[in-house]
Amino acid sequence: MIELNLLPWRRDLAFRRRKEKFLILVLTGICAMVFVVPAALITNNWVNESKQLNDYIQSRIDRFDETLKEVRNLESKKTELIGQIQILEHLQSGRSATAKVLDELVIAMPDQITLKRVERKDNLLVIIGQAESNSDVSQFMKNINRSYLFSRPRLLEIEKQMKGEGYANEFYINVYLDDQEEESKDQVGWKGD
Repeated sequence: MIELNLLPWRRDLAFRRRKEKFLILVLTGICAMVFVVPAALITNNWVNESKQLNDYIQSRIDRFDETLKEVRNLESKKTELIGQIQILEHLQSGRSATAKVLDELVIAMPDQITLKRVERKDNLLVIIGQAESNSDVSQFMKNINRSYLFSRPRLLEIEKQMKGEGYANEFYINVYLDDQEEESKDQVGWKGD
């Protein structure tokens, strides 16, 4: 029998198979790198774009929050200014009301009456004056009652006092002011007309 030594042939075959396996492994690695690296780059790019978009959206949200705070501040300032305007309007209407009250008193007052003092407490007007006779006080109260600005005149007291050569009647009258906002601003005259 012939003896053949197959060991070198087997060794060469094993070496070639190892070389092929290594080559397949390297090619598989290269193919994997060809697909994985671009996929990783694309994914990384998407993540970066998402982060940039989120940062942009967050910056816009922050701006809108600041704008919202400014709007709220402006609304509170607006409310404050409206309150101040209402106070000023009330004060302004009060200024003209005093002039109207004095004007109506002058119209209602007979010639024989002298007013010493006029005080206002809310809607109550306290009038202190002097008259030559009781009929002058009565006429004054009738005129006050006919005025569109006054209501419910009430004589509290008449005192006879010595005045120079004669006597004078000092009187105290309470009169209520009608709500002037309900009345027309242009209305002038007497209730009885």
